[in-house]
Amino acid sequence: MYELATEVSTISTAYLSLNQGLPTDELGILKKIAAMEKIVSNRERIIGIRRDNMYANAKATIIEEDGEVQETRKGKERSAEKLYEEKRKVAMKIIENNPTLGEDETSIAEIITKLDNAYADDIMNNFDAVKYLLDNNYREKVRDYYGLIMGTLNVFDMMEKIPTY
Repeated sequence: MYELATEVSTISTAYLSLNQGLPTDELGILKKIAAMEKIVSNRERIIGIRRDNMYANAKATIIEEDGEVQETRKGKERSAEKLYEEKRKVAMKIIENNPTLGEDETSIAEIITKLDNAYADDIMNNFDAVKYLLDNNYREKVRDYYGLIMGTLNVFDMMEKIPTY
C-alpha cells in the first residue's frame, strides 16, 4: 500500500503540475526531469524488472580498436531457458500487480512480448524524460510500457487524453 501511495505522490509532484509550466531555473528543470524519470524506475524496481537479468546475453557491444571491430557480450552468459524463466517471473509479478491482464499462457506471452518491445525500444531501465517530451513515437511506446507496469494510474495516458497537459 505504501508503494502505491508513493507512486501517486511522485506522479502528482512530477507530472500533474506540468500544466502549470516547467520551472524556469536550471536546477528546477533538472529536479522535474529527475522526478519524471523516477516514476518509471520505481515501478520497475518494485516489480523486479532488470534488463541485465532478462536480456543478459541478448545484445552485443561492438568496440572498434585500432580499426578492428570486436564483438563482446555484457553481463552474465545465460541460456535462453534461464532468460525466458526470468521474463516469465517478471510477467507473473505484473499479473499479480494487475490481475485484469489475465493469467493464462497467452496473457503471459503478451506481457513478455511487451517487455521485449520495451527492451528493444531502450525504455526498460533507461526511461528518458527529455526524449519523452520531444519524441511522439517514444511517448507512445512509454505510455504502453507504463500501462503494463503501473500501480494505480497511467499518468502518461492521462497526459495524452487530458487537453490541459
